Amino acid sequence: MTIGIIGKNNDKGLGTLTRQYLKFLPITHAVFVEDKRTKKDLKGTYCTRPEDHIPDVDVLIVLEMARPELFKRCREKGIKTILKVNYEFLPEKLEHEPDLYLCSSSLNYEAITSDNKVLIPDPVDLDEIATRNRERCHTFVHNGGTLGVGGANGTQEVIEALKYTSKPFSLILRAQVPIQCHDPRVDLRIGSIPFTELYEEGDVFVLPQKFRATSLPLQEAMASGMPTLCSDIKPFNEYVTYTFPVHKYTEERLSRPIQYAHLDPKEIAKQLDALYDSDILEASERAIEFGKSISWQSLAPKYIELCEKL
Repeated sequence: MTIGIIGKNNDKGLGTLTRQYLKFLPITHAVFVEDKRTKKDLKGTYCTRPEDHIPDVDVLIVLEMARPELFKRCREKGIKTILKVNYEFLPEKLEHEPDLYLCSSSLNYEAITSDNKVLIPDPVDLDEIATRNRERCHTFVHNGGTLGVGGANGTQEVIEALKYTSKPFSLILRAQVPIQCHDPRVDLRIGSIPFTELYEEGDVFVLPQKFRATSLPLQEAMASGMPTLCSDIKPFNEYVTYTFPVHKYTEERLSRPIQYAHLDPKEIAKQLDALYDSDILEASERAIEFGKSISWQSLAPKYIELCEKL
């Protein structure tokens, strides 16, 4: 059996996942869909139309790119396809579907009407993440990244929440795009860094998502030993350590209708003050065990088995 992959090689989450698939699975052919952030340090085909560059393999894993023409051409060539789903950018109906939908969360799984689906989390690479116990909460970490579509990562709400807090905690505030914050408790760091460095400092990871079906940073932070604080939305409330209530929901449309959570910075502020100087050792230990359960080291055999059974 030969396995190929279509993904991205950039400094965003999908780039990290693509490189980890290449590291942990016996993939022989890689196709990288280019964008403005593309690196070219990996061997493979770089293109904008992957359907024109289908590798000669038995199974093709496609990461988050729902391209009906690609699935049609693969079927014509006798190539089995697995689509790792990103539901918020997945059309409600595909004219040509993959042979299997790989769903990394319950929200992804429930969005797929086909019976040809399986639920396996996005794994984390424990080789690359330094793990340590956190004992008390003094420093929070927020990674806004590129802020997400529609401000999905809640960066502005975190900044706004600081106005309603009174405790002398520290906040490491990261982003890959320019943002402003003048609170003296904030260590503002702008720019792209290796993902592993996001989890070297700090005690509690704060990522108040407004929507998404999965979040690799939340999972990586927990694997590093940082308890996590997120909005009380599915699927994150199934595994994160701490949550705060959502102010209201509205239905928005990306490639399909999604439930968009509106966040109240005052609710975030309550949790930040409540967690400051609290004992988080037990929560940290639970986070580390969760990280082990979803590691590539634990889950890679399941991914290989999926390919073999197609």
